[in-house]
Amino acid sequence: MLPPKIVVIGAGSAIFGLNTLAALMRSDRLRGSTLALVDRNAETLALVSRLAQRLN
Repeated sequence: MLPPKIVVIGAGSAIFGLNTLAALMRSDRLRGSTLALVDRNAETLALVSRLAQRLN
């Protein structure tokens, strides 16, 4: 079975995006998944994206 692809819409949100990202990164069952981050605010999306890359 292929690992899931997870899309987080609103990922640039300070509370929702960061909490969701932290929960996904802690999940052993989701290891190897592809994570796609989406937000209308390119600046905050870039910050969350860099954080996700560091945590990976």
